[in-house]
Amino acid sequence: MSSDLLREYENDFNETLKEANDVASRLQESLQRSGVSYQAPPAAGPQSRSQQCHSLQQSLTRLRELITNMSYESNEVEPASAKEEVKRRLEDYRGKLVALEKQLSRLRQESREADRTDLLGNGREMGDDGGSMEEHARMLGTTTKLKEGTGALQKAEALLHGTNELGLETLSVVRGQTETMKHIHGVVIDVDDDVTESRRIVHRMQQVARKQKLIMAGVIGMLVFTFLIIVFWK
Repeated sequence: MSSDLLREYENDFNETLKEANDVASRLQESLQRSGVSYQAPPAAGPQSRSQQCHSLQQSLTRLRELITNMSYESNEVEPASAKEEVKRRLEDYRGKLVALEKQLSRLRQESREADRTDLLGNGREMGDDGGSMEEHARMLGTTTKLKEGTGALQKAEALLHGTNELGLETLSVVRGQTETMKHIHGVVIDVDDDVTESRRIVHRMQQVARKQKLIMAGVIGMLVFTFLIIVFWK
């Protein structure tokens, strides 16, 4: 059962990682502003850079959860050689997670700079018209608020992830204590069985001793009776 669950976690991890890499590739392409046909992505919505960064952050959160779950399940893998192989794969997964985290940090910074450049570029194209500049300022303010909201959401996700890890650690401790209690219970049962067997042995020994006493008493009685008969006949 544990092996099947671990396999599901690994498949989920690889699929989530692939989706995250696809999003990162699209986001990287949107940062290529040197082309003649370059068209700035929308400042908000699913195709915006900030939303793609948010999608990557969600994938990272999911990947962390999966690694935590796999680490927990790996403790149940047997034999030891299979467990070592699982540990090796886990280290590889952690390395991929760290690489994606670094990539997201870089893409997030570059996306902010690119969005700002796009907005400033649009402002210059609009000219010095007051209404255009006012619209530009409004768009810049909206983008800033959106990024602040995204940052708050990311902090909430990080807190949720931390709470989830704490819960899994607590569950692991409880599971370990349960195994210890089961072991102690097994030892107590074994000791109780030994005591019961010892009592049976002592009881059998007592029965044998009583039989031997009866036999001895019978022999002594016969000897006394024989002695009395001999004395009487003399």
